[in-house]
Formats: sequence, structure tokens, C-alpha cells
Amino acid sequence: MPTLLIILLVLGAGLFVGGLLDRASQTHARFTGYRQRTATGLFAWVRSAAAAVLGVAGLLVLLYLLATLSSAR
Repeated sequence: MPTLLIILLVLGAGLFVGGLLDRASQTHARFTGYRQRTATGLFAWVRSAAAAVLGVAGLLVLLYLLATLSSAR
């Protein structure tokens, strides 16, 4: 009888630890997915902002050149 009780306790402890490891693995997978989505969104935002800054800078250079050329006449 005591052997059966020990086996059941070991089995219960194994199932408990296995459940904890599975839950930790799922939590890690969710966090990793969130981190990848955030990094991808941040990268796209930075790329979009850089393109907008370059566009505005190009427009300002074009306006400066037009103003300079029109005043030279």
C-alpha cells in the first residue's frame, strides 16, 4: 500500500510540474510573438517616418531652388 501511495504522489508531482512547464512555454511563446509584432510595427513606423522626413526635406530643397532661381532672373 505505501508503494502505491508513493507512486501516486510521484505521478501527481510529475503532472503538476509538467503543467507548470507547459504553461511557462505557452507564456513564453505569447511574449515572443508580442515582442516580434511590436518590433515589426516599430520598424515599419521608423521606416515610414524616415521616408516622410526625406520627403519633406526634398520638398524644402525644391522650394529653395525654385525661390533662388526665380530671384536670379
